[in-house]
Amino acid sequence: MNYDKMILDLFNRVCVLESEVAKLKEEIKDKQKECNDLDAPYMKINNDEYLSKDYSYKTSTKDTTKYLFNGVKYGKNRLVLAVVKEYMRRNPDTSAVMLQAVFSPTLQGGRFGVIKTLTEARYEFRDVDKRFFTSPQDIIKTSTEDCVVCTQWGITNIPAFIKKAESLGFVIESI
Repeated sequence: MNYDKMILDLFNRVCVLESEVAKLKEEIKDKQKECNDLDAPYMKINNDEYLSKDYSYKTSTKDTTKYLFNGVKYGKNRLVLAVVKEYMRRNPDTSAVMLQAVFSPTLQGGRFGVIKTLTEARYEFRDVDKRFFTSPQDIIKTSTEDCVVCTQWGITNIPAFIKKAESLGFVIESI
């Protein structure tokens, strides 16, 4: 057996691993800086990890934070639905276009937006019933047409929505 060759091979592997660790440390440092630059409490690193502003890792994508709105406890997506319904109750003459302008698609951060017309959602998405609240009691009746609210909310996009809701005079408490 050639031990010199084995030792040299192991040494090369260690060097490669040290280089990869250094790159990962630099990526983490960059993510931490990005996280500090954002208002969001967490920044997504990959499909199942989030980095918090205090540099700790949250390895589960499942955030179970509940919110208190008008005396009722909600999860993230139901909170969004409740706020939009309350907005429409207070502003019954709002059209679908006006509602979409008030709750800008950028608040949701994805391709779904906060609100779509029911027609638009059915046309754009095959899985409309999974991505939007489409039950009859959840459909938003505007002065022009029926709308649906997106169900896709998590720890990275709910802070922007809550900030917008609070700017409209809604009181939301994290519990």
